[in-house]
Amino acid sequence: MHPSISAASGALFADQHYSRAVFAAFQAVEHRVRQNSGLQESGVLLMNRAFGTNPRIDLARHSGRNAEDERMGFRFLFASAMQAIRNPRVDFTDATEAVEVVLLADLLLRLIKKIPE
Repeated sequence: MHPSISAASGALFADQHYSRAVFAAFQAVEHRVRQNSGLQESGVLLMNRAFGTNPRIDLARHSGRNAEDERMGFRFLFASAMQAIRNPRVDFTDATEAVEVVLLADLLLRLIKKIPE
């Protein structure tokens, strides 16, 4: 697991505060996106600006039309994670479901490679 995710949510998860652990994991993603993009927004607005048109964070691995599709996909992936999971502060009571969602945050954080720890 990414060290930022472990630091943010590990103890909360261990204490069975699953909802707080998930929220903390996505806050770590948000923090990294802010750092990497130089933007100050939060949540969906931050993700749309960081990964949108003329992205501040470009995760595309291809060129041409494929790169445009990748950029749009990453934009929607990051923004949707904020809107569907972080913003409503979903109440996670099941440990398995919570760890799966924390692992999504871990994946998002790992996709952003441009700023070292």
